[in-house]
Amino acid sequence: MQLLSRAISYRGNGRAFSAITSFKAARSCDFICSSFNTEIKTGIALFSVSCWVKVWEIIHFSVCTTSDLNRFPILGLSCYVSVTGNSIFVTGGYFRDEVVWYCVDWVLIYNSWENSWMEGPAMRQSRNWHSAVGVGAHLYVLGGSTDEAVIADVERLPLTNKEWEGMQPMVQPVERAAVVSIGAKIYVLCGLDENGDVYSGVQRLDVDSDVWDVISFSPVPRYDLCATLLNGAVYVMGGQTFRLDTDTDEWTPVDEECLNEKFFSGCATVNGKIFLLGERRGNTSIPNMILIDPYTDTCQVVDTAVPCPLPVRGCVSIRKFIVRSGV
Repeated sequence: MQLLSRAISYRGNGRAFSAITSFKAARSCDFICSSFNTEIKTGIALFSVSCWVKVWEIIHFSVCTTSDLNRFPILGLSCYVSVTGNSIFVTGGYFRDEVVWYCVDWVLIYNSWENSWMEGPAMRQSRNWHSAVGVGAHLYVLGGSTDEAVIADVERLPLTNKEWEGMQPMVQPVERAAVVSIGAKIYVLCGLDENGDVYSGVQRLDVDSDVWDVISFSPVPRYDLCATLLNGAVYVMGGQTFRLDTDTDEWTPVDEECLNEKFFSGCATVNGKIFLLGERRGNTSIPNMILIDPYTDTCQVVDTAVPCPLPVRGCVSIRKFIVRSGV
């Protein structure tokens, strides 16, 4: 694999900044079949991607164990990740060659069944600080920046095809925006515009009609937000936490002391709860994991030493079938 062999030869030369959002926006998790046999128990694997891939087994609402997966094959790459089926897709980013930093169009695919990496079809546009999300049988990549400018460009990859397709551009070019999907709609929240100013709008794409509109404006616009879905509502975290009702476009503050004035590297919804990883404080990251359950009014630190390198590049969740015999 030319891309992997070239990238591995530059290991350790660069640094990376990245975010992860799950395919189907972490609301509807995908399935991994571990083995065959008599009894099936369901659990959730919460993946964190940095230089390593880590998995937390979250079974029956408890964090049970953690394990290493196959090492991410490229260092110095800002990776933007989605997951579908048994695969995690790593798209684009910012990579340092021997001397120069530049945006890349690379796509890497991690097979969670085989614990292996492979090269995917290159994107039409090299980009960094973009957003990535899955809807149905398509992987969408939205906005971000090239080596020249912040862009509104959108493209998608049909999972049954090996070529990316161009889509209608966003209303407002943004980078470092949060993104989630609900059904056939994609929501791009806030971000930085082409002038470096914080954009407050929520842009929505109807993937069936390929039409964009701006449906709402954040009461506290920021960039580098974390967003996930819980029971049909969008939770947006970073500095202050809000719940966005996509039916009414209304914003409701979520007043939790453990979240106020805090920013995180990644989040995902698992078993009806929200997990946040890697609190960011300036240029440093805290190796913690916070659990939020709005329906029991729970917000607590469940881990203060997550076993993966920091900063965390984000996280995705995958539902897992645990099949055991003789139980």
